[in-house]
Amino acid sequence: MSDKPLVFVSGCFDVFTAGHLHILREAAKLGDVIVGINSDDYARRKKGENRPVDTWEVRAKNVMDTGLVEEVYWFDDDTPWEIIFLFKPKFLVVGDDYPLEKVACAEEAKFWGGQVVQVKRIPNISSTEVINKLCKKCWGKGYIVTGGYSKYPRLCPICKGKKYG
Repeated sequence: MSDKPLVFVSGCFDVFTAGHLHILREAAKLGDVIVGINSDDYARRKKGENRPVDTWEVRAKNVMDTGLVEEVYWFDDDTPWEIIFLFKPKFLVVGDDYPLEKVACAEEAKFWGGQVVQVKRIPNISSTEVINKLCKKCWGKGYIVTGGYSKYPRLCPICKGKKYG
């Protein structure tokens, strides 16, 4: 990492969207970005048994492949407090739809000169919305047929045969 300030962003990043890219771009303007990504178990507990769509490894690769991020870490707790306390970032970046009082370690960050920065969210873009749109392609039957007719349909990659939502 460089001499730039450390910037911390966290989230599930499942499925990676233009909204995620926007927040990472804005964070990168502030310094060197470190990202905390929720574990697969956490995503399942908080978002439902059909989540995450992508494994932690795929989600981490998607984030790293943006070229905007220095390092990625996983966390399984409700908050990434261990990562935040380890690095003591100058900036904790969140979307502007996230209440300031819920930002992990926002008060503690003040002790090392850190602060919360809210980034304007791109309206109508969320992983859940993308997943819901994709799952509608299986017509709620839990399977899809690709490449024309097949008497062996495959499970929908989103709902995995469980009729998502």
